[in-house]
Amino acid sequence: NTYSGGAVIGAGTVQFKNATAFGSGRVTLGDARSGASAINLIGNTTLANSISVSSNGTGVVTIGTLSSSSSATLTGLITLQRGLVFSNANTADNTFVIQTGGVAGIGDVTFDGGGLFRLQGTFTNLAGNFYITNSTGVGTTLVVNNTTLSTNVNINLGGANTQLGLSSGNPAINVLTGNGGVVIGPSANYTLACSIGSANGSGTFSGYIGTNSLGHAPQINKVGTGTQIFTGDSSRSSDLSTVNGGTLAINNPTGSGLGSGGVTVNAAGTLAGNGSINEKTSGVNINGGTLLVGNAGDTTGSSFTVIGTTGALKITGGVLSVRLFSGAGAGDN
Repeated sequence: NTYSGGAVIGAGTVQFKNATAFGSGRVTLGDARSGASAINLIGNTTLANSISVSSNGTGVVTIGTLSSSSSATLTGLITLQRGLVFSNANTADNTFVIQTGGVAGIGDVTFDGGGLFRLQGTFTNLAGNFYITNSTGVGTTLVVNNTTLSTNVNINLGGANTQLGLSSGNPAINVLTGNGGVVIGPSANYTLACSIGSANGSGTFSGYIGTNSLGHAPQINKVGTGTQIFTGDSSRSSDLSTVNGGTLAINNPTGSGLGSGGVTVNAAGTLAGNGSINEKTSGVNINGGTLLVGNAGDTTGSSFTVIGTTGALKITGGVLSVRLFSGAGAGDN
C-alpha cells in the first residue's frame, strides 16, 4: 500500500505480511471505542511505520510474531501512553527485533511467549519497566544489543526459564528483580558489564548470574546509592564484580552469591550480607569501601563467608564492619 494517512486498530487482531501493509503513516493501537477489548498487531516481516499505543482502552495491547518459526522486525519509533506486550507466538524458534526507533513514552513493556527478543534501538525516553515472562514454558530471552536504556528502567526476570542477555555495549539499569538469569548473549565470546543502580533504586534478585555456551559471564557493576540484594546461586559465573556505589548485599543460602571472578569494593561502595561468595581467582578486595558482615538493620547476629584459593580477603584503606548487639551472649556476634 502507498497511502500515508495512517491506520487505527481499535480492537481485535490485524496481521501484517508485507512491509508496506500500512503505507507510510502512523499505526495507532486503541481509540475511544476500544474499551476493555484486546488489541493485537501480529506479523512476520519488517515494519518501518511509527506505532503509537493510545491511552484509550483498558485491554491488553500486543505486538507479536505471526506463527511458529517466524520473525518480525520493527524499525519505527514506538510511543507508549500505557503498557505494551511483545509476544513471540508461543515458540522458542521465533525472533522479534526492536531496532532503530526504539520505545519512548510512559508504560511498562512485557516480553512474553518464548523465543528471542533483541533490542537494538534507543529506550532513553521510556518511563516504564521491563518484564521478561514465560507464560508458555518454552523459555524467553531478552538480548540487549548495543542499546541505551533509560536510567530509571527496572528489569524483572519473572521465571526460572527467563534470561537477560548482554550482546554488546554495557547497559545500565536501575533495579534487577525476579528469579531468571543474567548472561552474555547466546554465543558472545567477549566480556560485557552490566551496571545496576543507575537511578539509586533498591531491589532483590533471586536468580543467577551465569555463563553462556562459551563459558563467558557478565561483569556486575553496582552504582548509585541504593541497595541491590542477590539471594541466588551464581556459582556458574566467573567474571569480576565491582561495587562503586551503594550496597550490594549477598544473602544467598547456598553456592556463591557472585560467582568466582573476584570482587572489588571501592570508596563509595559497601559489600554486605549473610551469605557466601567463593572467589577462586581474585578474592575480595576492599579498596577504600566497606565490607559489612550482615545487613543494615539486622537485630540478630549473622555470618558472611568469603572463600578463595589465594588472597581471599584484602583490605586496602577500607573498612571491615561487624555489627554488635547489646546483651548478646557468647557466640552471638
